[in-house]
Amino acid sequence: MSISQGWMEMIIQEMENEYYMIKQEDHAVLSGVFASMLTTDSEILSACETHDRAWRELDEVPVWNDLAEAPYSFLNYPVAVKLIHYRHGIDEIEKQSTYAALLHSLHYTKLTGQERETEKWFHDEELRRQERLQQLQPQKEPEKDTALLRLVDSLSLFFCMHLPGEKSYENAAQGLEPLASVRPEFREELTGTWTAEDTFQFHPALFKQTFDIHVPVYIVSKEKARNHGLAGAWKQSQPENRVIRIRGGK
Repeated sequence: MSISQGWMEMIIQEMENEYYMIKQEDHAVLSGVFASMLTTDSEILSACETHDRAWRELDEVPVWNDLAEAPYSFLNYPVAVKLIHYRHGIDEIEKQSTYAALLHSLHYTKLTGQERETEKWFHDEELRRQERLQQLQPQKEPEKDTALLRLVDSLSLFFCMHLPGEKSYENAAQGLEPLASVRPEFREELTGTWTAEDTFQFHPALFKQTFDIHVPVYIVSKEKARNHGLAGAWKQSQPENRVIRIRGGK
């Protein structure tokens, strides 16, 4: 099995005979579930659960990459188009919450480089947005709250990109800030392991209570994709609910 994370397209797990596909917005909603276990701030929760707003329309019709003979993923989707949609998504969220838009902007400028001209343009434009929006809420702690967004984004992607029981979690391997930047009482690096096929435990105990997460997974037959096109096969599929129990406490 090979796994790819789709920034412009869905999160995709390629199996022998089918693709497991997860919408970006479903992944973002799951990020919000994790965030709700760590904060009650409504603006931070909104930022976490809407951070992939840009992909709503794009996920409605997945795009086939003829050269790779597989659905497009972030590995091969044109950077310029990706950044245009990043910006569009932040613009849309700013109409609803200026603070959520600020966190999204900070989040995406951490994800993108500045080597290409289009990347530099995006980065410079977002720095101007960040300066403008930070002036509207001087009492906030956007860097700390962005660290929380990055953490829950990483947790959600982990459970969307890997099958239950398949792999352990290491916060350091995700390129994230130390856990203490989100939870000052934690000085250890965050790790996690499967204690059963559908049950996961974090160390140290990130969450105080046990809860279930639900991952809607669309299973798309490769044969149907060949015969009817990827978009046609996708429209014929229905999501299956992957349920995982996150064990809280020690």
